[in-house]
Amino acid sequence: MAIRSGIKKIGRRLLGRGPGRSEPPAARAVPRAAPAPYTEPGPPPEEEEEPDLEVEAGDLKGWVDEGRQVFFVDIREPYELSSGHVQGALLLPMNQVPHQLEQLPRDRTLIVYCAAGVRSFGVTHFLREQGFEDSWSLVGGIGAWLQQGGRWLAPPHKAPYPLLTPVMVSQQAAEARGHESPERGLGATVQCIHEHEGALRYDVRAAGALLEGLEEAELSPIGRRPRS
Repeated sequence: MAIRSGIKKIGRRLLGRGPGRSEPPAARAVPRAAPAPYTEPGPPPEEEEEPDLEVEAGDLKGWVDEGRQVFFVDIREPYELSSGHVQGALLLPMNQVPHQLEQLPRDRTLIVYCAAGVRSFGVTHFLREQGFEDSWSLVGGIGAWLQQGGRWLAPPHKAPYPLLTPVMVSQQAAEARGHESPERGLGATVQCIHEHEGALRYDVRAAGALLEGLEEAELSPIGRRPRS
């Protein structure tokens, strides 16, 4: 009732009627303008055709089976990666995409995915505007791809350096893998964690290159201690 009463008071103010007045104030005579000539309405504006940005998981499987070279881009946040990611995917959280375009290949089909396919749609639209015309949003996200038998990896629990952790690669380790490194090492982010002969191995991305099979001793943390 209070809301309805408030609406009535606002209406009275707009009409120039106070709570104690029953009649509106006398209106002043205002000369009327001549009516505008009638014109035929024009055709409605054409709606822009929505670009085709999405690919169903089944169609994507067909592309892969046909030999099409695809490159997966996982735009989820670090806390979402503990359940696993597509094998070989570039892990690049959504808000970092505009600043890391140089990491995306232009000679392969980009498959952008998230948890359900909503965020990836917006990122794909952005990538198309940046000239990545062969980029696609995966409908249904990573779950839809896994249902098609897509290969994936789940990181080991309690790894000292979780996925997407910023790390420094030692100069010796970087140069052993054919990558020049300053004396203090090479800045990188953890992209994949797997086990080899009972020990953890890390794949990291540094300066656009993927350095694979690094041991824990070849890495050091940036800004914080590794998780024990």
